[in-house]
Amino acid sequence: AIEGMRRSAANGLLALCTSLTLRGARGMAAQWPRIDSHLHVWSDGPGWAEGREPPPALSRAATIDSCVESARAAGVEGAVIVHHNFDWLKADPTLGLDHDYVCEALERHPSFFRAMGIAMPSLGEDKASKALDILKQKGFSGVRFNPATFSECGGLGGGLAQALYAKAGELGLPVGVMCFGGLASVEGDVKALLATSPGTTMIVDHFGFFRQQGEDSEASWRALLGLAAFPQVYVKASAFMRVSPGEPYPAQSLAPRLEALVGAFGARRVMWGSDFPYALLGAPMPPGAAAAPDGSGGLVAYADVANAVRRWGSCALSEEELAMVLGGTASELFWAP
Repeated sequence: AIEGMRRSAANGLLALCTSLTLRGARGMAAQWPRIDSHLHVWSDGPGWAEGREPPPALSRAATIDSCVESARAAGVEGAVIVHHNFDWLKADPTLGLDHDYVCEALERHPSFFRAMGIAMPSLGEDKASKALDILKQKGFSGVRFNPATFSECGGLGGGLAQALYAKAGELGLPVGVMCFGGLASVEGDVKALLATSPGTTMIVDHFGFFRQQGEDSEASWRALLGLAAFPQVYVKASAFMRVSPGEPYPAQSLAPRLEALVGAFGARRVMWGSDFPYALLGAPMPPGAAAAPDGSGGLVAYADVANAVRRWGSCALSEEELAMVLGGTASELFWAP
């Protein structure tokens, strides 16, 4: 099954590269496909842990079919699934958490999807390291580190985290860092990882979570911009509703933040992501807000999320820079051979 997935992925990559070549004849800004660098999928019931379930408004919104249909209808041509550690996931003795549904997505749509698994330090160093090998074998393209899961294992900058971070680099797996408490809270740990394994690619999720409980954390924002000095660090300009001060899509107030990120990192190290299906709630949510919206007022369309940046009335980014942010960077990082 794995070999068949690899052949299908190779065929999909060939088709994608052919598409890019044809687009290149129409100009630099048009050559990249639209890619959502950050979304989640989960089943509509099968596979949930006993007695647990997603938020009611989203319980059936994140299936593989719903995701692909919504994305393609919005003109998005590929997506990176970022696995989660929400409490309705079943435990898995080998990987720590069940990754089967994400594997199913990769098998069914090998050219459309790439995926990042989640590291589980609770397995211990040997098993957690072996789990990274298995994720690589299953076709995963990256792995996510949640600092909260490392809190009882020496912290994000501790020996176990450093060993797993180095192992990810050896496997060619970029490491996404979800600093839910704001980048400033783990800045020292992040820099320790970068120093000990400079060959590992790091991706900082969701603008570094610079907004915390209704206030902008300028310390986290400064810490994020400071990471531009490390060429192996990328940033996701993603999850607008987690860092928005309150306005609905297109979240125009984030334009200066995106412009600052591109100014510091360059467009080739910044990528847009939706945070689907949470993005469909269309209202501020933690950690930027104190409470999560319940979705009782209905969900926004994925197209409103995907087209938000293009709907900004003004943006200092060039068309070439926008094309990189909206798809080119993720294409280079996750789809390039």
